[in-house]
Amino acid sequence: MSETMKELMEFPVIYTFKAMGTNDRKFVNDIKRVFDSKTIDSLIEKPSSKGTYISVSVTTEVADYEELQQIYMSIKNVAGLKYHL
Repeated sequence: MSETMKELMEFPVIYTFKAMGTNDRKFVNDIKRVFDSKTIDSLIEKPSSKGTYISVSVTTEVADYEELQQIYMSIKNVAGLKYHL
């Protein structure tokens, strides 16, 4: 995330993370595990049209920019991840 984005965001903030990866329970559970210490406001799982991939959207409160970066780094380390927002 750029410095400009950091300056524009006001914390704490309700933020939605989206991760797309292989459509299996391990991937979904590993994404959920990233948020074990957080209160999840919303969690939506949506398989792709062919069922090969799944997107997991998690909405939670983020306290500060450092926490936002830490969550993104944890998501990047999930096996089976193809893309994240």
